Amino acid sequence: MSQIIIGGTTAEPGSIVKGFLDTGEPEHNPPFVIINGSHLGKTVTILAGTHGTEHPSIEAVIRLTTMINPDQLSGAIIAVPVLNIPQFLEHTQFTSPVDGLNMNSEFPGAPDGSLTQRIAHKIFTEIVSKSDALIDCHGGDINEDIAGFVVASSSGNHELDKISLEMATCYPTALVHVFPSEPQGMSNSAQHLIGIPCIQPEAGTPYPIREEAVQFHIEGTLNVLKYLQMLPGEPKRNLNQLISPKRLKLFSEHNGVWNSRCQLDQSVKKGDVLGFIKNYYGDIIQTIRAPADGIISMTRCYYAIKQEELLLVVSTLT
Repeated sequence: MSQIIIGGTTAEPGSIVKGFLDTGEPEHNPPFVIINGSHLGKTVTILAGTHGTEHPSIEAVIRLTTMINPDQLSGAIIAVPVLNIPQFLEHTQFTSPVDGLNMNSEFPGAPDGSLTQRIAHKIFTEIVSKSDALIDCHGGDINEDIAGFVVASSSGNHELDKISLEMATCYPTALVHVFPSEPQGMSNSAQHLIGIPCIQPEAGTPYPIREEAVQFHIEGTLNVLKYLQMLPGEPKRNLNQLISPKRLKLFSEHNGVWNSRCQLDQSVKKGDVLGFIKNYYGDIIQTIRAPADGIISMTRCYYAIKQEELLLVVSTLT
């Protein structure tokens, strides 16, 4: 394996080196960890904190950087445990408190743009461009709780699309959604622009950080590394996944309070009562029912609800 160089940081084969990506604003510089294996192999970038409040994915990537021995690694891992430092520190929902932008809509960024755009540009040009695959770990933001699923990417390149989907099978979930890789937008634009397979695993909620959500990311990522022949052993893959099931979104029709009657990952039948919107006097003003058979794949965490806010997502099983 050869040296890995990011900015002024160099990782020799068989080493673990830590550094910060220079954004021009030191307090917002994202940390990175290079695990440069002792053996030849692929290079994979693992991101977390693209949305800085999606805490289970951040915890998972922090742990992963302490778990992998470079002497057992073929290739290199470049891990960024918290990409969006401003959002992480200020606990804002989806967007940066500095410029109001959603980083997962700004890739590949711009060198002379606002802070979010500059971070996106830096991560693409200095890290993702050196990689053979990208794993961008996500989860529920501060208003959400999300059952584990994976977003695979479709770019029109049959081989890349196939690898992305096979990477998604490495996660312990029955649900895989395939999103297009566009020239600009999500981190999976790297599949279109750089020509590397990209996935976006999702699980959990920020408060509390559930261990099962952390383990979803750890188990899946380790399996991907085995699939890519970077770690010894055979990956555990789920070959019976539902590819792009319908995601039926249920919205509030009123301002009020949200009383859920369902749980994340629960199986439901069409017509089942999933919850109620009540007014401030306790009167039921909307009953939420399952529109089809499926599982609850997203729930809203907030008690206070505004009209037209998303309450639940039911993913169909057929």
